[in-house]
Amino acid sequence: MCVNKRTNDTHFNRKIDLPQFPEAARWLQKFQGTICNRILSDRNYSTLNDLPMKTLPELSRQLGNGETTSEKLVRACLEKIADPAGEGERAFIRVYAGPALAAARASDAARVAGQVPSPLAGIPISIKDLFDIGGEVTRAGSIVLADAAPASVDAPAIARLKAAGVILIGRTNMTEFAYGANGMNQHY
Repeated sequence: MCVNKRTNDTHFNRKIDLPQFPEAARWLQKFQGTICNRILSDRNYSTLNDLPMKTLPELSRQLGNGETTSEKLVRACLEKIADPAGEGERAFIRVYAGPALAAARASDAARVAGQVPSPLAGIPISIKDLFDIGGEVTRAGSIVLADAAPASVDAPAIARLKAAGVILIGRTNMTEFAYGANGMNQHY
């Protein structure tokens, strides 16, 4: 259970189930509240709801009941990407600020008209530079592919995301050719 020390509010009570790692599950269950309170106090958040990341179902619910708009979500993402204290400049190799804002406004208008293609509609996402986006070069984190021909069509996963109404906010850097687990790339 995670309790905010300042207000004594209980934010969640989640059973941690890791059958293949029972010791880790017991440890995480025991220290879950401590970890949450540490996150809250270290970052000056008053509640877990103030944490910067939310789940897709939470965002979908908030869009659906009018607690937020797609445009607000996109603007918040763009602010985080542009924050000089953050990692946005290194993480993103391309940001679609104008198109993302236009898509967000269109998504909000469609939602008002009752036209919501999926629960993901209006939620901004980033795409790793491993997936083809029609008209763009997919570098896969490599300088070798910098001069490659642009993709003629979107990768199937990207086409499905677009059809679901998600908003592409940018392309993110990656380990060269997805070969490695550390996320570092000496070229970019």
